Amino acid sequence: MYDDENAMRELDRIITRSQAKKIVQNNAAVFEKVENNIKKPIESNNSGLEKPNKTKETTAKSLAISNKKQTETQKEYTSEQSGTSKTSNKKNESEKSQIKKLYQFKITLEDTSPPVWRRIQVPESYTFYQLHRVINQAMGWYDCHMHIFRCLNPNSKKKMVMNDIGSNSFHFSNDILDENETKISDIFKLDQCEIPNLRKEAFAIGEYEYDMGDSWMHHIELESILDAKPNQKYPLCIDGKNACPPEDSGSTYGFANLKKIISNPKHPEYKEMTHWLKSERVGAGPYDPKYFDIKNVIFR
Repeated sequence: MYDDENAMRELDRIITRSQAKKIVQNNAAVFEKVENNIKKPIESNNSGLEKPNKTKETTAKSLAISNKKQTETQKEYTSEQSGTSKTSNKKNESEKSQIKKLYQFKITLEDTSPPVWRRIQVPESYTFYQLHRVINQAMGWYDCHMHIFRCLNPNSKKKMVMNDIGSNSFHFSNDILDENETKISDIFKLDQCEIPNLRKEAFAIGEYEYDMGDSWMHHIELESILDAKPNQKYPLCIDGKNACPPEDSGSTYGFANLKKIISNPKHPEYKEMTHWLKSERVGAGPYDPKYFDIKNVIFR
């Protein structure tokens, strides 16, 4: 009957409004009836006393029982939560007590002047994926690009790579190690190199590449293996210098150029670059390439 889609939609709106009006009218009649009943004078018995209101008594009793049950339930919940909290605290304390050895690394962003670096301590049980997370957060990256590790394998004496095989991260072949399953203690060693012309610390050195486009290369050096301190939370950043380059700033060459531009207000690209830093880049805000505060390093 209606070929015009707009006409059909208008008809639907009219019908809907009509139905809504009827619902409102019907409800209004019901509400008026209830209100009249409420306003009726309370009937009295022959003695002039108010008749017992069984509905009120029943409601009051039900409410009292309900409140009692709610209080009991709340007590049980509080007790359960307290038990859960205690269990959680015991678990955290247990995890802390299980950390016996720490790997202390110095992470240096290659080809930066002055150098951007961090010194971190992580549990020896950490996988390379966990190390990736720590490096990202300690340096100041936002973990929005692919990454890869390259190290010497102390078992095969060959250069190898570790990558998140289960994700879309970049990798060269199917025979690389899965960083989710490979522990740092399986690869990084101190004073165990017997290959001619290589330093004894050869297996204490690795490479971490972040962002395959800009290719930020990080030099990883295992400085020492330490005893964990009681009640200390790990991982930990204990030292560092200079700010991490902004994401997508165009490799070390682009980073050097960026610092040159923002240090000169008369540079033709100064306004554009400072606007990008404060408003458009990942983690937008004021940027000072020399700034680093260890208190701002938060591991998640």
